[in-house]
Amino acid sequence: FITKKSQPEDAHVSHDSESVRGAALEAVRDFPEPVGELIKSSDKMNMADLRFRWLWPWEWDRKAKGKGSVTVVGDALHPMTPDLGQGACSALEDAVVLARCLAASNINVEDINWGEEEERKIEECFKKYA
Repeated sequence: FITKKSQPEDAHVSHDSESVRGAALEAVRDFPEPVGELIKSSDKMNMADLRFRWLWPWEWDRKAKGKGSVTVVGDALHPMTPDLGQGACSALEDAVVLARCLAASNINVEDINWGEEEERKIEECFKKYA
């Protein structure tokens, strides 16, 4: 990963992998040569320009974390950088919390004819969870 502050002139970079390679080489131009060689020899299909933006917590509270009986888990709910490798881990942790909420709601999982009451209980679980 190479990180750098975005500049207005970087707007075109994400459109093709060769411009991503060029921007990466420019970002490391003062680094020891093996770094530049590594970028030059990398498969261009493995290069991507990702724009990270700060998301203020109070902005996140206003955004939908789910709707009705649909919710988000893992890195979809918890913003994190891709280098952490924690998306699946946080999804598993979220699944445990969500399962506990659903178990406490006393929804009859044997009844396949769910109605509005079951949907309301699921929505309440998702609101508590998120």
